[in-house]
Amino acid sequence: LGCGYDQDPIYPSTFRKGPVEIDLHTHLLGADRIRARRHLIGEDADAVFHRSVPVDVGGGGLFCLDSFDFILCHWLHALKHRIGKLIWLIDIEMIVRDWTAEQWKQFYRHIQARKHRKTMAGWFRLRKQIFAIRPAPSVTNGHEIGPLKRYTIRKWKKNGALPSWAPFLFFLPPCGLKSQIRIIIESIYPRPEILRQVFPGLSKYPDWFLYVLRTCQILACLPPFRIKG
Repeated sequence: LGCGYDQDPIYPSTFRKGPVEIDLHTHLLGADRIRARRHLIGEDADAVFHRSVPVDVGGGGLFCLDSFDFILCHWLHALKHRIGKLIWLIDIEMIVRDWTAEQWKQFYRHIQARKHRKTMAGWFRLRKQIFAIRPAPSVTNGHEIGPLKRYTIRKWKKNGALPSWAPFLFFLPPCGLKSQIRIIIESIYPRPEILRQVFPGLSKYPDWFLYVLRTCQILACLPPFRIKG
């Protein structure tokens, strides 16, 4: 704020100064907003940051995620947004395209240790269909995705995005049913202060009204209630 940036009244982690906008995140996958997401990575986020590697950008030093962590977190981020941008898949492909067999084995051990092998199976299938590349059998063997996930990928190929309900199928923590149910519930009905960000023009209304409005919003996304224009 001392540098002349104005804090957004609805999104307190967003700061603006003229055409410049800074959006601060304190967690890789948005657990600062949806607290149940802190279990998504499969380990504490601090461990991920400790593995980050220094990079040089324009003569300045920055830290970037380790390549294995980047791929996992980038894929989870893409799932959160229903893989609405092809560039997210290309970003990952730019990293893995020259990997050796040993690097694939190390990556397999990395995702296996965090119980995300099934999570990454969706990426393996998309990679095969988009780039016509089949990953090493040691990585994918025995972890093909099920029919419902295959259906969502077909919808992605047709519409350019996963169905609106797909993140509740893919974007889940690997640490048990209780945590998975919690993240689904909190994603649908977040805390009141987060819900006011979803409906910024109605932020002065009482909490109960916003939750009723949220319920109507969710129902409108379901096929039986969807209004066709």
